[in-house]
Amino acid sequence: MSAQGVGPVTALSPATADFKTRWETDLRQARKDSAQCAGLNGEAQSRCWQSVASWAKDRSSSYEQLSRQEQGARVEQARSAAHFFSVTAQWASACSSLSANACASSPLIAQMQQWKESVGIGAQP
Repeated sequence: MSAQGVGPVTALSPATADFKTRWETDLRQARKDSAQCAGLNGEAQSRCWQSVASWAKDRSSSYEQLSRQEQGARVEQARSAAHFFSVTAQWASACSSLSANACASSPLIAQMQQWKESVGIGAQP
């Protein structure tokens, strides 16, 4: 993503990747984009966070849809992933109008961590 308003690349579609690969790819993308936003200033930073929020909402919807297609333990993993990205969207949206310190200390980070852990698959940085 760049300050010119180009949004994050949408990660792998459900049809082309298994859940673990998709989840790990999406987590890496979220980390990368969040770090990039944190390094910007002013209006560029606000636009960047809004782009991340929009992307995370899309990921949340995608995982929610996936949860209706999966079976067994994957249903709960997909639901947890959907919740993770829903909270991520809320956090990114809030960060668009917060200082870097306030963003980094948001209580939503703890919620994101809980949902990420409930998926049970961690991505390597």
